[in-house]
Amino acid sequence: MSDLVLRDAQREALDYAGGRMGIAAVPGSGKTTTLAVLATRLVRQGWTRDGGHLLIVTYQRAAAENIRQRISKMLRKAGLSDRGVEARTLHSLAFGIVRSYPSLAGLGPEFGVLGGRTKSRFIDQALTQWRTQFPERWAALVTASPSAHKQLERLLPEVCRSVISTAKNLRQSPKAVAELIEGSIDTLTPFLDIGRYVYEHYVAAAERAGLLDFDDMVWRAADVLDTYPHVRDELRSQWRVVLEDESQDSVPLQETLLGLLTGEDGNWVRVGDPNQAITSSFTAADPKYFRQFVQSEPVQAVELDESGRCAPKIIALANNLVDWVRHEHPVREVRQQTFRDQHIQPTRPDDPQPNPPDAESRIHTQVYDTRADEVFDVSKRAAAYAERTPAHTLAIVTPTNAMGYSVIELLKKNRVPFDEALQGNPVVRMVLDGLRAVFALVATPFDRAALEDSYLALRTLLPDLDQSGDHERVAVLLRSCYQPEQLVFPSAGTNPRSALPPADRFTLGDYDAALRLAVHLRRWLAAAEQPIYAFTMAISYELFSGEALDVARVAAAHLRQRADQHPEWRLRDFAAEMQGTEMTRILTDQDDEGFEPRPGIVTVTTRHRAKGLEWDLVFLLGGDAVWFPHTLDDYFRGEYAAFGGNPEADATLTLQALVEAQRLPSRRPTDVARCSLISERLRLLYVGITRARRHLMLSCARTVEQGGRLYPTDPAAAFMAIRAGFSGQAAR
Repeated sequence: MSDLVLRDAQREALDYAGGRMGIAAVPGSGKTTTLAVLATRLVRQGWTRDGGHLLIVTYQRAAAENIRQRISKMLRKAGLSDRGVEARTLHSLAFGIVRSYPSLAGLGPEFGVLGGRTKSRFIDQALTQWRTQFPERWAALVTASPSAHKQLERLLPEVCRSVISTAKNLRQSPKAVAELIEGSIDTLTPFLDIGRYVYEHYVAAAERAGLLDFDDMVWRAADVLDTYPHVRDELRSQWRVVLEDESQDSVPLQETLLGLLTGEDGNWVRVGDPNQAITSSFTAADPKYFRQFVQSEPVQAVELDESGRCAPKIIALANNLVDWVRHEHPVREVRQQTFRDQHIQPTRPDDPQPNPPDAESRIHTQVYDTRADEVFDVSKRAAAYAERTPAHTLAIVTPTNAMGYSVIELLKKNRVPFDEALQGNPVVRMVLDGLRAVFALVATPFDRAALEDSYLALRTLLPDLDQSGDHERVAVLLRSCYQPEQLVFPSAGTNPRSALPPADRFTLGDYDAALRLAVHLRRWLAAAEQPIYAFTMAISYELFSGEALDVARVAAAHLRQRADQHPEWRLRDFAAEMQGTEMTRILTDQDDEGFEPRPGIVTVTTRHRAKGLEWDLVFLLGGDAVWFPHTLDDYFRGEYAAFGGNPEADATLTLQALVEAQRLPSRRPTDVARCSLISERLRLLYVGITRARRHLMLSCARTVEQGGRLYPTDPAAAFMAIRAGFSGQAAR
C-alpha cells in the first residue's frame, strides 16, 4: 500500500480504530478501493489474529468476488495472508447463519432454497384458491373495466409479491398480518386482503416443501441473533469487523441483521452513495436508511467527496442537478428524499487521478422529432467518434432494454463493433433459449407445437438445420405433421417423411430440415436418461462454444443443485427453471463480472446497468417527460386507473402503516409511489451524467411509442434545466 497516494478523506477512513463508521461516497471517489485498503490495513494491524475474521458484505455475487480478489491481491503484495478475510453477499451470510443453527431457526437440517419459479407457482396456486373461495370479490374486481381481467392477471401476482416481501421485512407472520387487518376489510384496500390471503397460503406451501425464500433466510437469521445471546457473542468474536459495501441499497431487514451481528458497540463500517440509490422501485431498499445511519450517534461520518473521474464542467452539471432538485423541484417530498446534500469535488492538482481538463470536454443536448430519429443519429455519432478516436471509450446509455436493442440493430446493420451490457446479455439469452427449447421438446417429443418452437429456437445453433429449407415453411411443415411419433421413431421399413404433409407447398430442403431435427431429437431422448448435469452438458457441447459454453456450465451446475433439492423434478420442471428470473440473475452475475469498456468499441447499456462503469464519451438517451415525470399529475407508466392507480403501493404502504401503528401518509399511496419513482429516475439521471469522463450528450424525442402507437411528449423538466444551463454554465 506504500505506493498508494491517499486523499484526506481516505486517510480519515483508514484511521478507523473500531466502532461504527459511515462513509458517504460520491461517484468515482474510490469507495471500493478505500474499503479494500481498509481491510488490508486491519489485517496488518492484527484484527484477524487468533482466529478472528474480517467480513465484507455486499449485495451482488460478482461484487463480493471482485472485492475479495482486490483485497487478496493487496495482502499478497504486502506479504500478508488473506486467511481470515471473508467476502459474502447478504443472502449467503444469512444462509450460513441459518444453516449453522437450523434448530434455533426452527428448521430441520435439510431445508431448501425457494427459487423464483417455485415462488411464482405457490403465489399462482394461492390466487387460484382465493378466486375459488371468494367468487363475489373476484367478480367485483373483474367488472372494474373492460380489460380488468387481463390487467388483474398481471397485477395480482406483483401485488402479492410486494405484500409478502413487505411483511417479511417487517418481521410479521401471516397470523400477525391477519390480526392487524381483522375487522378493517371494508375500509382497507381489497388488494391488501388478497395479499394477506396469498401470504398465508404461500408460507404454508413453502413450509410443506421445506423451503425458504431469501427474505425468510434474512428474517430467520435475524431472529436467531435477536433471541440467542450466545450465538451473537460467538459470531461477534468470529467476525470482529463487518465492512459493508453499497449500503445505499440495504433494505430494513438486512440492516437489522447486520446491526444485530455487530451490536451497538461493535465494529461496523458502512460505505455507500445514497445519491446513486437506484433499486428502490423494485426492492424494499430506500437510501434514507443509510442517510439516517450516517447522521446518527455515535457513528463516525466520513465524506468521500473527491473524484477524478469527470471533467469539472460535468461535475458541475451533476452538482447543479442535485441543487436544482433539492431547491427547485415542485414536489416537496421529491426535494427532501431524492438527493443527499453532497457535492462532488474535483481532485487536487497533485492527485494521481487528475480530472480531464475542461478544454477537452464538451456537453451537448439534442431534441429529436421521434425516438427513431434519436436512435439513428446517436448511433451514427457514436460510430463516427469510435472511428475518429479509437483510444477513447464510449457508451450509448438508454432508459430501457428495448431502446438498447434498437440501437444494437442499427450498429449491427452498419457493422459497428459494440459490446452489449443490457439486462440479459445475448450470450446468456442464447444459452437459456437453446437449453429451454431442448428440454421442452424432449419433455413432449410428440407435440407438434414443441417441434415447431424448438426448430425456430435451435435452427441458428445447429448449422444443419439452418442450411436446409426456408425456416418459415419448415415451421409450417412441423406444425402440420400428421404423426409426430412416426417422424421421430419411424417403424421398420417406413419412410419418416410419410408423417409430413405432401410436397405441393414444400421443398426437399424443407423436408430435410424437419428430418434432421428428428435425428437430433432421437439422440437427445437417449441422452435424457443421464443425470441433469450430464444431459445439459451433452446438449451444450452440441449447441455452444467459447463463452456460451462457459455460461452453459454455470447453468448445468445450478440445475444439478436444483435436482438435489427436488429429486421429483422432470424435464418440464427444469425447462421452467430455465425461464425463471433466478437463473437469469445467476448467469448475468457470472457474465457481468469484471466487465471493462474497450477503447474504440461502443458499449450499449441501460442507466441501471451503467452504474459502476465509466467512459470518455457517454450518449444519454431518453430524456423525455414520459420517462422523467415531473409532477404528481403527469403520466406514470404501469398504473391501473380502474383500480385507483397503484394497488401495489396501496397494499404495501397500508400494511406498513398498520405494523408501525402510524397513520397513512397525507398523500394517497399511489402518490407516495409516484414521488419515489420521480426520485429514482432523477438519481438515474445523475448516475448517467457521472459516467462521462470527457464528453456528454443528452438527448430526447418529442414523439414516443407506447403500445404500438406514437404519442407526443415534451423534453423532461430536468432535461430542459440542463439545456438551459445551471449557474451560467452553457450546454451547447
